Amino acid sequence: MMQLLKYDEFKTELLSGIKANVPDAYKGYSVEMHRIKKLNQCLDGICMLDKSKHTAVSPVIYAEELYNSYIDGTSMEEVIKTATDLLFGHFETATDMNLDNIKESIVPVLTTQKVNEDIVHIPFLDMEILFRWIIKRDENGVFGAMITNEVAKAFDLDTDSILEKAKENMRKIMPVSVMLLKTAIPEYKFSSDEIPVFVLSNKYSIDGAAYILDDSVLQQLHNIFKKDLYILLPCVHEALLIPQNCCTAENLKKVLAKIREGFRDSNELLSDMIYIFDTQLRKMQ
Repeated sequence: MMQLLKYDEFKTELLSGIKANVPDAYKGYSVEMHRIKKLNQCLDGICMLDKSKHTAVSPVIYAEELYNSYIDGTSMEEVIKTATDLLFGHFETATDMNLDNIKESIVPVLTTQKVNEDIVHIPFLDMEILFRWIIKRDENGVFGAMITNEVAKAFDLDTDSILEKAKENMRKIMPVSVMLLKTAIPEYKFSSDEIPVFVLSNKYSIDGAAYILDDSVLQQLHNIFKKDLYILLPCVHEALLIPQNCCTAENLKKVLAKIREGFRDSNELLSDMIYIFDTQLRKMQ
């Protein structure tokens, strides 16, 4: 059996393999690997850079994720091909981006993780609002990068306006999805199927909990039930909405704790609090 490469060896061979496969049309661009801060961790990110502008023109792919695939049995040749396809397959979309497109492609993301100070963030209740630049979205997922203070400065983005713009973009880029719990996530169990529990997310089910920032959606749901809403945020991908008269906050705490136990990736967990959307104030508390 061939001995597996150690991670540092893998990174070197991966980067070399990608560079060897750069199409002639893109020889004016460089492929580089840098340590990139993502929330509370640093990862080895690979992207294409415009040498003249020193700016990224492709999605960032992460060597750690590719290494996991390699360890699981994917050949080095297949890993290099996957990485090359990801970089160049999305290249045309990325190179078309200009300042206006960047502003139109930023959406909000919620987290309770410790945030690196160089990432743009706004406190919200016991969470932080971050901002992701969506580069590509298709049947394979959503590709993007967090907005750092450096990027915000370069593209003249200020925190006073970025949140409203990001919420506006979210409605267009990541359209809202509201479904009954038993339809959307059958494994989530409540004490009674008669309790109307709704799952609020987006059509991609990725970072969909950020839709709680859109009070117009919450207000529409209130108009259906004529009651204030309990809001549970078990993970970053969705929010659970329950009319206040259907169960007690104490019962919901037990349900939320049970749901959170089922998550293997702690980075996906959001808040363990029970919130209420006050329709008079049109805000969560």
